[in-house]
Amino acid sequence: MSGVIEPANLTATDPTQPAAIAPFSLVIPVFNEENIVNETLDQLHQIFQGAGCQYELIVVNDGSTDRTATILQTRWETHRDIRLFEHARNRGYGAALKTGIRQAKYD
Repeated sequence: MSGVIEPANLTATDPTQPAAIAPFSLVIPVFNEENIVNETLDQLHQIFQGAGCQYELIVVNDGSTDRTATILQTRWETHRDIRLFEHARNRGYGAALKTGIRQAKYD
C-alpha cells in the first residue's frame, strides 16, 4: 500500500453528469502496513465519497506483526468507517481476499 490513489474516470457519456455506480464492497488485505494504512483508507473514503458512491471498505488484517492491528482496531472503534476482520496468523493474500469476499454485502 503505497503511492497516491487517483480517482478513476467516473463519468457517463455526458462528462458533466456522474455515472450511475452500483454499490460495491472493496476488500483490502493488509499485512504490516502500519506506516500507510490510515492514509490509504482516508484517501479511499475521500475519493468514493467525492464521487457519491455507496460502498463499504472491508479490511482484512492478515496476521500483521507490527502495529497494523492496533491502528485498525483504534480506527474501527473511533470512526466505524471500515469493516475489520483479523487473521490470527498470516494466511496469505488469497486467504485474506476470500475472508473479505465472504463478508461483503455488495458485489
